[in-house]
Amino acid sequence: MPCPADSARKMAARSVNVAAGRVLLWVPRPAAREQESRGKHGCRAGGGVAGLPGGASGRIIRRVSWRSHATSIFTPKRRAGRSPASLRERSRFSFACSRLLSNGLSSGLSSMGGGVLMLPAILFVLLLPAAAMAQPETIQPPPNENADRATRTVRVTGDRLSGFVLPVEPRTGDISLSSLRARSWRVDDTQRLLLEQDVVITIAGYRFHADSAVVWMNRLPSADGLINQIAVYFEEVSDPTRRAGSGVAGRNLLVTGSARGDVRLRAGLMERGPTRPAIVRDGEARLRDHLLRLSVEPPALARWPQVERDAAIHDPEPFVPQPGVPFDPDRTVPLPDEIEMPVQPDPVPWLSAPGGSVRFSAPEIDFQSGEDENVTTLEGGIMLDFVSGSAGAEWHRLSMVAQRAVIFSDPGRTEDLIDGRLGTEQLRGVYLEGNVIVRANEDEYVVRSPKIYYDFRRDQAVLVDGVLRTHARDGQITLYARAGEMRQQAVNEWTAERVTASTSEFFTPHISIGAQYMRIEQREDDATFLDARGMRVRAGRVPFFAWPRYAGVVGDLPLRGIRIGQRDQDGLQIETTWNLYALMGEEPPDGLDIDLKIDGYTKRGAGLGLEFRYDYGATRGSLDLYGLYDDDGIDRTPAGRDVDPDRTFRGLALWEHRQRLGENWTFQGQGAWLSDETFIAHWRRDDFDERREYESSLYLKHQHENAAFSILTKYEFNDFVSNSYLLASRQYQVEKLPEILYRRIGDSLFGDSLTYSSSFSVSRVRFAFHDRTPRETGIREGGFGIGADDNFEDQFLAAGFPGRWVNRADTRHEISLPTEIGSLKIVPFAVGRFTYWDTEFAEFAPEEEDKYRLFGSVGVTASTRFQRVDNSVNNRLLNLHRMRHIIEPSVTAWYGYSTISGSDLPIFDELTEPLSDGAAVRLGVRNTWQTQRGGPGRWRSVDVLTVDTNVVFTSNDTDRRSPTPQFFDAWPEYSHFGDHAEGSVIWNFSDHLAFLSRATYDLDEDVFARGAVGAELQHSPVLTTYVEYRTIEASKTEVLDVGWRYQLTPKYRINLTPQWDFREDDFRAVRARVTRSFPDFDLILFIRYDQIQDETTFGATLGQVRF
Repeated sequence: MPCPADSARKMAARSVNVAAGRVLLWVPRPAAREQESRGKHGCRAGGGVAGLPGGASGRIIRRVSWRSHATSIFTPKRRAGRSPASLRERSRFSFACSRLLSNGLSSGLSSMGGGVLMLPAILFVLLLPAAAMAQPETIQPPPNENADRATRTVRVTGDRLSGFVLPVEPRTGDISLSSLRARSWRVDDTQRLLLEQDVVITIAGYRFHADSAVVWMNRLPSADGLINQIAVYFEEVSDPTRRAGSGVAGRNLLVTGSARGDVRLRAGLMERGPTRPAIVRDGEARLRDHLLRLSVEPPALARWPQVERDAAIHDPEPFVPQPGVPFDPDRTVPLPDEIEMPVQPDPVPWLSAPGGSVRFSAPEIDFQSGEDENVTTLEGGIMLDFVSGSAGAEWHRLSMVAQRAVIFSDPGRTEDLIDGRLGTEQLRGVYLEGNVIVRANEDEYVVRSPKIYYDFRRDQAVLVDGVLRTHARDGQITLYARAGEMRQQAVNEWTAERVTASTSEFFTPHISIGAQYMRIEQREDDATFLDARGMRVRAGRVPFFAWPRYAGVVGDLPLRGIRIGQRDQDGLQIETTWNLYALMGEEPPDGLDIDLKIDGYTKRGAGLGLEFRYDYGATRGSLDLYGLYDDDGIDRTPAGRDVDPDRTFRGLALWEHRQRLGENWTFQGQGAWLSDETFIAHWRRDDFDERREYESSLYLKHQHENAAFSILTKYEFNDFVSNSYLLASRQYQVEKLPEILYRRIGDSLFGDSLTYSSSFSVSRVRFAFHDRTPRETGIREGGFGIGADDNFEDQFLAAGFPGRWVNRADTRHEISLPTEIGSLKIVPFAVGRFTYWDTEFAEFAPEEEDKYRLFGSVGVTASTRFQRVDNSVNNRLLNLHRMRHIIEPSVTAWYGYSTISGSDLPIFDELTEPLSDGAAVRLGVRNTWQTQRGGPGRWRSVDVLTVDTNVVFTSNDTDRRSPTPQFFDAWPEYSHFGDHAEGSVIWNFSDHLAFLSRATYDLDEDVFARGAVGAELQHSPVLTTYVEYRTIEASKTEVLDVGWRYQLTPKYRINLTPQWDFREDDFRAVRARVTRSFPDFDLILFIRYDQIQDETTFGATLGQVRF
């Protein structure tokens, strides 16, 4: 068996680097220094291989068994009159959210000297402890680290505490934070937290309770140890358990404090990465103002945490005249918006930082002391515990287990060796071999290797045939890296040669990245960054993609997605999405991501696209550019019609942008250019069915509390419509240059007796008609009452729709009187509205000559609630235990009058022109039956059955504008009038079976206008069946959908959904999908048949790639 010490020296040689490459240096020693003293293996304990860590000589002083030494490994005894430095230093790093700053490694060589025999070990062991106990330890104040340090200018935005000392005396005690949900990120040396749901914060005994909080924390050195500074912003603080008149409560509070002690965070769900919701922006604004005031005039030092309420509710402090300063009643103290801060210090070493320690234990411990070096050999299943001494360390502990180990340390005192502990300043290297396992911070990362050497002089570790396991994406992805040689350059950085990285623990993963060289870095935002040279992407052992260099985060392979399929009109389809920055081998800028799309179709041609996505906090958006060379193809539309496009080069350009401009201002922009009328219908069918309107617009909005002001400009670059719902409803869009709107909702008048809402708008509008025929669009002409070759724009102009710009002004006012009489709630309301157009629409409605419309309405809504509880109900068949029946009747009576009928106006906006008038009454009742389920100790309330019914009666003078009547209780003038009854039923028969139905019955036509009924049954955790029947009278639709979701095995899922058309008495569509889950991705096989389109599509795609 080879000597562990000699193996350690050979391993240590691999950690030497020079600029020209990696070499092994063997420096001969004088022959006189070659000691022949050997340990139990017969190897040289002191001489070994010359020039490497080692070289100490001596004899075995002590062999310790595991049992005799186990009690003193991790809990060293405290000595009287002395506070161990290792324990004192460890208390500095309980703040688990701080980061370790990595530093580049020096490539220079450190010379190693020889060794001489030490004093007799027995005398050394006896005398050194006595000397240590005789002299009490003194604590030196930290040096002035700010002396002669360069500074940088930082703008004060409230995003950090860096550069400020809060004027609060540090209390002795811990800081405790708890919440159900937490998100963390860092800014400079400040740890940021957003806590949500059931937040409890304790600062050295001072307790605060809230629904949400924004937290800033950083640490300051002092002569008495580290101080934890903390600032907390609460939207609202309350503590229901506090005594009356005590504690803190209020809104918009900023709490500042400091404490000496530990910082503990407990959260049910922990997320990482910066975020800026409204509470974070509000908190940063409050902290910014607070810090700027501190920089101008720091207050006196407070003795306990300070609570600062919203400055808006305080009166301004009076101005105190000063000699030589003229009095100015409007004088304000200028606040600087920038401060000078020290530049970030150089990263601290992660291994050799002062104050760290290594504790070890083994059944057999042999050590040799020498003049140049001490060598300790551990055998028989060893354990080492490495505690970092870095004040900036995100981690604080490395736990190591191995069969054997060799520790190289400086010569001198051996007392620590005997006690099984060493400081990092004494260590030169640690070598481990034999099934080595290293864990950091309870498996934050785990390393396995036959041999590992930790070089404390060069601050790195080297592994042979190592396996690294770490996490990415907030722990959602586990990353494995296997390499012939691997080096740990810092606590969060690894380099490797001949490496394979994957998300699978198998030796041969399904998807992996192989590289000649790779750097793996865990960044502050918890993104795991890879920089690979000579990259190969493999499926199993087969490489299918190669690239010179890949640089990107885990989860962003160069190939982000691939879909292979076949469609009748396109032939073989190959669609791929690539990470552009990864392809270029460049690291993407913060907030920017670019996808490259490369597609090919055997019957159509080639497609190329770029999709930009940017997110800079307050500014985010996307730009989608795509072009297709369509040499000779036919588009099949969702209506089943074939259209031969007249363009060879086709595509689109879509832009979306959203930006916050201060506290209350928001800007939104959209842009849409499409090459032709059937491009979206054929190539992006889901967008054709579901996307909002394709438009080009600019929208600016200011909103504060219940008031909003907005400006909208909207212009169409396309002379056709590409949304399914717009083609089916009105076949045009509306341009606005501009529309200015001011609106207030729910203002209180006369001491909350009245509620007043109002809106004012001025706009310049114009119709943008669909300038195509049904044949050119690929839609069926029968539903529009025109011929297949009749142009839609011509039909609208012939019907009297104006083709020019129209100026319009509109104002609406509503007042209501909420009243309660016992359990009866009554709300009378009245609406007045005035609308003006600069044209009388004579061609559209010749009988109407007015340019303005007056509209008024009055109404009343009343509701109440009754309930009955029956504790005697207990039915196991229906799963009922106790019963509560809730009855909620309601009624709305309304009458409206308009000087111009809604049918006599061309509709620019659904909320302006088509107002309904006449009389309407709605009678409704909602019945809810509730029970308890779950069993003793787990009872929960469940709505077993909910039945909601309404009937609406309208007067004969109302205009019917839709084949399906609807009544909107909040805005009756927008209703589609007609006598009808509507109802819905939800029945939760059990936890695994539920029924749902909804229907509208047209009383005027004596027919169901529309209806749906369905059920879902979960047979078992792996099989679910659902069925749904739908009917729409206006479109003569009557279909039945049935579906099954089956988890065949843990790796296979099957979805099957046939659809039956009762009107055609045939299958309308069939969809089937089989999903095969791999450790790295999901492979989805699909097939679809649509009878309306007479089209079959099948193929395969990679879904949820987890690398």
